[in-house]
Amino acid sequence: MGDRFRIILTVNYSPWSAYSGGGQRSTHSLAVELARRGHDVHVIYSKVPFEQISTPNDLPYALHWAWIPGIRSQRNMLLRPAGGISFRTIVKRLCREFRQRGAFLPENSISDEANFSRIQHNKITGGVIVHANGEEAGWLGGLKKRYGFRLISTPRYSSYPDAIISNGKTSILQKMDLALHDWKYLAQAKVLQISDLICPPSEWAGQKVSQIRGVRRERVSVVPNGVPDEFLSYRWTEPASSSGRDNSAPILFFGRLHRDKGVDLLIRAYALLQRPRPPLWIVGEGKDQGHFEKLAAQLNLGNEVRFLPWQPHNQLGELIAGSRLCVFPARHENFSLAILSALAVGVPTIGTRVGGTPEMIQEGDNGLLVEPENIDKLAEAIQKLLSDRRLANKLGDAARRWVRTRATWSIAAERFEEVYSKTLNLPDDS
Repeated sequence: MGDRFRIILTVNYSPWSAYSGGGQRSTHSLAVELARRGHDVHVIYSKVPFEQISTPNDLPYALHWAWIPGIRSQRNMLLRPAGGISFRTIVKRLCREFRQRGAFLPENSISDEANFSRIQHNKITGGVIVHANGEEAGWLGGLKKRYGFRLISTPRYSSYPDAIISNGKTSILQKMDLALHDWKYLAQAKVLQISDLICPPSEWAGQKVSQIRGVRRERVSVVPNGVPDEFLSYRWTEPASSSGRDNSAPILFFGRLHRDKGVDLLIRAYALLQRPRPPLWIVGEGKDQGHFEKLAAQLNLGNEVRFLPWQPHNQLGELIAGSRLCVFPARHENFSLAILSALAVGVPTIGTRVGGTPEMIQEGDNGLLVEPENIDKLAEAIQKLLSDRRLANKLGDAARRWVRTRATWSIAAERFEEVYSKTLNLPDDS
């Protein structure tokens, strides 16, 4: 074990919020692993006032809540940027406590005597790290200079508007439109500009953020996400009936129900499959669910397509392990936690050649890739895995091995420890 750090992780919303995605779950998983490795870890999530959120009783890290002005948590909130002020207030308070006492036990952390002893006697040999996972850290520039902490950022967006690209020419009207409609990208760009190191989860994302105005390319260091530990306990085996094939085991998609995820493409490709065919289960929530349900009805798919609400990880793991294959036909993607989870279970998986997906799925080795928007090729790939039992098993076995040697949170946390040490050795004017 090398240096031990005081680490403040930040992200908008939480893994237990009504709106939650891969960024929130990745922040939680990283925090758990860093705490296991002996660091003093604090996580700041956000919620709207009066929102009731149930959290686990056994969190190994200290939990803090920032406030977002609004009525309910959702992806696009008008006043979401103002939540950065609350994040700044909590970071400032923690930095003062760190400076004054050298250890800090917040009121809403685990208050048992053993945890207090752990924090009080855990000698911090490294420094203070703030690790932001979104645009919420855009207000921290002044605090960074005042308290001398290092700022790491992990940008998770799958695309950025042209107006913030370094070689783009932005008119006054474009700037006004950006401020009104794409404010989160402006805030994210600010975080990237003041960060000591930027750690996107994929090489593709690293190339994208390097193009943003004011970002120094030499400060971009890719650290891939890990898979949540709970998925490592499941293993896929091809479902089979007495007749040799089980068409009751579903083709599975899980994730946010949004056009970017290509669920409409999957429904159209499913309609092209030969009968008899397994049912299609679509698990998740999102603003486009009604559109997808209407599309399935228009294609006369009846009970063959089933929509299920988002599932806890243990139930989702069971669904993945009991499926025929998983399909993620995204139009835009960064480094999909859903794909990583499917690969961890070892289910035959199909993705598209977008974003960081080809960094996880190697065509014909541990999964199949198709071009985005190509419905015919998507249907062809699905039919291929349904028909070729040997290929399906080969891909699934390779996927499980790949995740366990390349994409666990233990591996990711070790790499972040190296990043934290590196930033503390950077000059103060970085």
